[in-house]
Amino acid sequence: MKAFFRYLTTLLLLSMIGIVVLIAQKINSNTPNDLSGYIPSDAIFSIRIDGKTFVLETINAFLNAEDQSEIDEISEMISENRQEDGETGIDVLNEVVIFSFPIKETELNGFLFHISNDEQFDKYRLVLQKKGIGSATNDDLGIIILNNKQKQFDAETLSLQASQILFAKPKKDNPPVKEELQIELSKGIERLNGTLLQGKITMQPIGSEVIIGGSVELNTIPRTKNLKCITGNDLKMDIPAFSNAISDSVTEILRSFDLDAYHLSGLSVNYRGLTIEEVPGLKLQPDFDALLYFETETNVDSLRKDLLELNDQFLLTVKGFNYGNARYFMRQVDDRTIYIGRSPFKETLLEDRDENLVFEIDGKLQYLTALQGDGMMRKFVELLSLYSASKNFTNSTESIHYRIMRNSEDSGTIDGKIIFKNERTVHMSLIHFLLQSKLID
Repeated sequence: MKAFFRYLTTLLLLSMIGIVVLIAQKINSNTPNDLSGYIPSDAIFSIRIDGKTFVLETINAFLNAEDQSEIDEISEMISENRQEDGETGIDVLNEVVIFSFPIKETELNGFLFHISNDEQFDKYRLVLQKKGIGSATNDDLGIIILNNKQKQFDAETLSLQASQILFAKPKKDNPPVKEELQIELSKGIERLNGTLLQGKITMQPIGSEVIIGGSVELNTIPRTKNLKCITGNDLKMDIPAFSNAISDSVTEILRSFDLDAYHLSGLSVNYRGLTIEEVPGLKLQPDFDALLYFETETNVDSLRKDLLELNDQFLLTVKGFNYGNARYFMRQVDDRTIYIGRSPFKETLLEDRDENLVFEIDGKLQYLTALQGDGMMRKFVELLSLYSASKNFTNSTESIHYRIMRNSEDSGTIDGKIIFKNERTVHMSLIHFLLQSKLID
């Protein structure tokens, strides 16, 4: 029986190599990546994915993978998630662009792509039309436009809009993009999501790292005099000053707790995970040390008193409060800065920060999904596919280093990297996450 399975495995491997050769021939065709020129000039955001490079690197990762069990696991998930609706005729092994654009006081999302089979895509367009989705073609290029949540447009109107985009004279001044992933946020992003900043981000997987670069506009983020931040090597996030939109959102959140008298303007936190305590009552206990920055003078005793009124399970202590088995400490650092955390306060918890730092996240992503607890709630959360996939993905990484530095009053530079563990490549980890989380079918 073992000999039979070895024979079967060899046969399947030879078949896989044959498929890979065919795919490689398809990928290595000279189809140009020219979709960026069709993105509407008033687009709110666009995301360009180099499918050709991604698939080649993924194939390479499979062929060089040392862990057969991981290949088997991914192959099984692909089988479970395989579509049964037939081929779409979309060339997923080429460039794909996702974008959003404004129309009649709302926003629509579109997809630009190359077509691999005209006949299959024509059949697929009929399926899309029945679902109220617009589409258009121009030679080997295709576009799909989704309706918005309000369902204000029919498929014919969306298809007309799609044709206008695809048959417009493409912009030729776009420089070639070398990175596998490029995200461009235009000025209109402030209307769609005010917490996002206008700018351009590129991501390029190289070996076991994802190199991140780009630029961002900072005209909505004020300079700050907060030059002390929390120290730590767990998962540290540093935001010296909130943007105007984030400040408004934070104020709304605080208002819902009757804490809008406190004007939080920034924070610095070192995070270590979450514990779920269920007896005698459900309690979510984050493990962190943090500095809270306020716009005006804020007294730690007043803040602690108001916090205790939010939950009758908060118990006052001399230096902070207890929440179930978790003990939190609070301390006045200066007239506008308050410390709160699980560690007793001491000066060594603080360090100096560069005055030009706008945002930083540094440390181990595993702490984002670190979950402790002995009850049923933790076990239930771990059964959720998105959480399980996220945990496996963060555990496949070694560290993240990402920062935005101000280089002028109105602009900044993005610089960072995500480092993966040696035994898993970037592409294998991403494919595993997308399949396990059910984010793709």
